[in-house]
Amino acid sequence: MSESFAQVLRLAKKLKLLKFGLVSVDGTKLDANANKARSVRYDRAKELSEQLRRRLTIR
Repeated sequence: MSESFAQVLRLAKKLKLLKFGLVSVDGTKLDANANKARSVRYDRAKELSEQLRRRLTIR
């Protein structure tokens, strides 16, 4: 994974999206602030995705 991150940084530098300097990464964990009323289980999300796909292919 560290090689992949290094490749991303080299590509970003080549595209002039960043300048190399100090890069800091920490392991801070934050509590999520998700709306429980709008959250969807994985099985329900798959079902909704299939419904949407069917609707798009019909039209």
